[in-house]
Amino acid sequence: MRVALGFLVGALGLAASGAAQAQDNKLGIPGAISGAFGFASDYVFRGITQTASDPTVQGSIEYAVETGFRDTSVYANAWGSNVKFTDASIEIDVAAGVRGSILGITYDIGPVYYSYPGAADNLNYDYWEAGLRLGYDFGIAAAVASFYYSPNYFADTGNATYYQVGVDVPLPFAVTLGARYGHQSIDNNARFGTPDYSDWNVGVSREFLTIVWDLRYFDTDLTRAECSAGTGNCDTRVVLAATKKF
Repeated sequence: MRVALGFLVGALGLAASGAAQAQDNKLGIPGAISGAFGFASDYVFRGITQTASDPTVQGSIEYAVETGFRDTSVYANAWGSNVKFTDASIEIDVAAGVRGSILGITYDIGPVYYSYPGAADNLNYDYWEAGLRLGYDFGIAAAVASFYYSPNYFADTGNATYYQVGVDVPLPFAVTLGARYGHQSIDNNARFGTPDYSDWNVGVSREFLTIVWDLRYFDTDLTRAECSAGTGNCDTRVVLAATKKF
């Protein structure tokens, strides 16, 4: 499971490092290589901690190539983090896709494969999702939305869908206020450890000394009794993240 660097600015997303615009790199091959490295006080994915409230170290690398057609580019990336699961302490996600813009609407579409090296095969932690992420900048605020589908979600819990909507508002002093609301649906709730649930977060971010700082509040509508046999993994929490892009 994944959230970009604790909550790497632009979550969604959502989904991976930003598209690189340069078409040449120091390796002398077409395309551009970019990445990020960071620390966070917790790793929260869809409202639930993945590190049992412990700190996290995370990093990503991406290769992207512009197609020359309407600002479209294709990319592949890898992302990693520590986690604190039964029989798993590392998560590595691999994604690929196409991103661009049409009539001012940005899009990013492609699959993500989530893996947990070292976990026993019978735990069935590894899974994949197909994702679609959209955005539109109105000037005074930018709206974002995303949708994910997995045919067999984490721990062999069957079909699962997740949608998220949000807004980013520029504030004075180069600060961005961001808020997200999402909903997770899973076929086999008993095996996953929670009923279907909603999650939300709100926070502020700013780049300072070439590092993106993000302070964010996370919560869900799950009670402690509904969360993984009474654990506090779904509790309200505040996360501070610091990320350096390169």
